[in-house]
Amino acid sequence: MHKNIVRIPPLNALRAFSVVADCRNLQKAADSLGVTPQAVGQQIKLLETWLQAPLLQRRGRALELTEAGILLSHFVKSGLEEIAEGVRRVSRGHERDRINLNASPFFAMHYLLPRLTLLREVLPQAEIRLTTIIDLPDFTRDEVDLAVQWGYGAWPGLEAKLLIPDPKVI
Repeated sequence: MHKNIVRIPPLNALRAFSVVADCRNLQKAADSLGVTPQAVGQQIKLLETWLQAPLLQRRGRALELTEAGILLSHFVKSGLEEIAEGVRRVSRGHERDRINLNASPFFAMHYLLPRLTLLREVLPQAEIRLTTIIDLPDFTRDEVDLAVQWGYGAWPGLEAKLLIPDPKVI
């Protein structure tokens, strides 16, 4: 085994623990994960055995995190969020229901926002994320799908369509 490889517990156990840590209830965690409360309980026991530390304690019907559970929950939540972000970025080229649109603040306020309901009628299932950057965005870094930009349309490597002519430009 490589010296720098750190052994981690099974990801299913960590995921189950994260959900239990959030809702503090086995039934709610099971419902969220689509499994039985017993399955969640087994994952928690597996994790506690693996770590050799109790993570939860019962207080009547409620569950409370131990000190070790509180510490671990912060790292597990952060780690799972990082994994989800990585998966989202890698699968970015696949079909999705979100449109990342960028426009200048003025154009967004005075033209796009008043017409957003029309876009909702055409694309009712789409999640629309509107950002405002004055300069031309970096489409990869800024995670932008399309941008409404003032200019002459001469942006190498990008497709441009004239939306509105500017009467000040001859």
